[in-house]
Amino acid sequence: MQKGKNAAPGPLTGVRVLNIGTSIVGPWAASLLAHLGADAVKVERPDGEYIRLLHPMQKGISTCYTASNNHQRSSELDLKQPAQLDAVKRLGAEADVLIENFRPGVTDRIGLGFETLSEMNPGLVYVSSSSWGDAGPMRDRAALDPHVQAFSGFGSLNGSPGGYPEMLRFVHMDPAGAAVVTGLSLLGLLQRERFGTAGHMQTSHFTMGVAMQMNRAAESLLAGASVGLLGSASSSSAPNQCFKMLDKEYIAVGCETQEQWLGFCRALKREDLASDPRFESNINRVEHRDELEEIASAIIQSKPKRWWVVQFEREGVPHGFSLDFEQIRHHQQIVENEMLTTINPPHQGEIIVGAVPWQFSKTRASIKSEVAVPGEDTEDLIQNGFGGDPIVQGDLDNDTEPRAPLEGIKVIDATEGFSGPYLGLLLAEAGADVIKIEPPQGDWSRQLAPRTPSGNSALYEAFNRNKKNRVMDLESRKGQDELRALIGDAAVFIENWGPGVAEKRGLGYDTLVADNPGLVYHALSSFGEKGPLRDRPGSELVIQAMTGYLRLLGALDQPPLRVGSDIVATCTGSVALIGVLAALYHREKTGEGQRVATSALGAMMFLRTNQWAALTDPDDWLGDSYCTNETDSPHSGYQTKDRPVYITPAPHLSEGDFFSMLDELGMRDEFCEDAERVENWWFTFGLGYLGGQVKPLWEKYTMRYTSEELLAILEKYSNVWSVEFADLGALMDHPQLVANDMVHRIEGKGYVRAPWNVPWPLPKLFEAGSVPG
Repeated sequence: MQKGKNAAPGPLTGVRVLNIGTSIVGPWAASLLAHLGADAVKVERPDGEYIRLLHPMQKGISTCYTASNNHQRSSELDLKQPAQLDAVKRLGAEADVLIENFRPGVTDRIGLGFETLSEMNPGLVYVSSSSWGDAGPMRDRAALDPHVQAFSGFGSLNGSPGGYPEMLRFVHMDPAGAAVVTGLSLLGLLQRERFGTAGHMQTSHFTMGVAMQMNRAAESLLAGASVGLLGSASSSSAPNQCFKMLDKEYIAVGCETQEQWLGFCRALKREDLASDPRFESNINRVEHRDELEEIASAIIQSKPKRWWVVQFEREGVPHGFSLDFEQIRHHQQIVENEMLTTINPPHQGEIIVGAVPWQFSKTRASIKSEVAVPGEDTEDLIQNGFGGDPIVQGDLDNDTEPRAPLEGIKVIDATEGFSGPYLGLLLAEAGADVIKIEPPQGDWSRQLAPRTPSGNSALYEAFNRNKKNRVMDLESRKGQDELRALIGDAAVFIENWGPGVAEKRGLGYDTLVADNPGLVYHALSSFGEKGPLRDRPGSELVIQAMTGYLRLLGALDQPPLRVGSDIVATCTGSVALIGVLAALYHREKTGEGQRVATSALGAMMFLRTNQWAALTDPDDWLGDSYCTNETDSPHSGYQTKDRPVYITPAPHLSEGDFFSMLDELGMRDEFCEDAERVENWWFTFGLGYLGGQVKPLWEKYTMRYTSEELLAILEKYSNVWSVEFADLGALMDHPQLVANDMVHRIEGKGYVRAPWNVPWPLPKLFEAGSVPG
């Protein structure tokens, strides 16, 4: 493997990243920074970290491990040996960024804590992501992706009306969390570059999971609405769900604007529905969703797929289909936009992964195809450290009051809807001065459901707070000239108008950069800027369907279920944030701006990297978060007398403790009737490959207890990790969320904040459309 600096001239070329994390969140964040040009080094214990155990394997090594650690130099060091611990400290003294995702206090205990390393290296950006945050009653517990799905309220939004809540049968929270950690690392670098201070940047799996559901939480916090199970339907608009067609397949329809609704009526040859008082406005349609579904279902079920594709495409109605991996990897839109690529570990053979989701006009992001054999760089790193010349840091003064990294950065946010406004909000949370541009009729997301007392949707108010508003008619020459003048001294401009629209308005990158050479221009699209779908409207449900998410809930022979959290909206915003921040970092170093393009489809394809890796060429069809996730039964945790809990073994759970737990639950004798279960006991629950098979036996006994009683038993065993399923609405007042200060209030309204515990204070809260006091 190539040593030293990345061959790709990325926006982070010269940045050194030390990854001492485990599992996916920390390690994959380091890989993302490497894709952007950083030199990343992984440190793990000599016997390998936890995810080396996870199925499926390819040539005996976990594909999840390889995909989560690609594009990094690899070392195996025993931190209990003083000489090897010193080697890691030397790497820390040379690094620009350190990433760890242990429980609070672990790095201090092993001698690699923030205070120790920042004394050696005052310019170190130290990034921590614990399981549950650095405060609260759960701070010292560990967690895996499914624990966070269960307790963050994520699982409470997935499922059929009247049914059980379900967890996504894929470790989505981990890669989505890694994207947040990557963005936080970049904010730390920008704070150091702009203001000469470097500090401890903290987040957690839990708070990232809650922030991912910011708009759904706002339905409870701002509109007082109940938040529950809707099948494939949406809480915010209608018709926005899956419909069965004559050929027995389902089509995902995602109408989010009034214009798309009118197109839907024309496609159904039922223009009279547009004037039906029940359906005239989006609010009315959501209120009468069941009646609308009954009417639309009868019509759509009368014709086959091709008919509806022609009708919906003609009328501009967002639509798509639930795709499997074979369909995805050969789909023309995926191929033309190069959303999949391969890496080539010499010890495993070719592995498919998601391609980088950012296209930069002046720098480059790429995934290195060569992959290190675990531990192959150990001796070189011990002897030479990172090697090469360190990045030149400016004057540092960590004794000054920390300032928000984007303080003084002017951002023009000309986006509407979901992902773009969320991106603008994250920039505002980092201190940027964000000016939101709305058309005379207002951002269309104002008309979504549910509404707050102000008359706007909860989503609009959640995603557009902390922004100043300007109204401009961008269809007129006056409005175009006005916006161009406003962008003239801006640092960042973001738009989600779709390919080619900016150029038609005289507001394309080439035009704007002539006025403002340092401008970072971010273009956000639904499907990418090439391919047959480039000009089609997208939606949350359609992108979920195209990237395989609808196959990860419910059952394949039942109506599809959507992921109830609007993951495309928030995850695309988080991924786009990385592109903007990387371009800003490059701008700080060189004075050069550039255009960055991100698509919702590309972002979600990237976040499913571990899925694509698992399905490349597995040794066996194992791994219930990967290989078997489409055909497994619903993951609803383990049922008790009242509410489900999720249980999984820690890597160091002993056989003795496991069977003692079975004794206490009263299930040991029956468990031991099967020799395979006894021999492979560690894999019989949680994420284990026998977990689904043995689940009925577990539930025979867990249903004898209330969730509180069961958790009291399980918590006696420190290497058994367990949590209850929480409802998102009720979670807003939970002590763990309160301790992590995730909900701030103004005039009685509650807002979920960015999931950052950082050296600078978050900006003062102000409402959407108002001016800060």
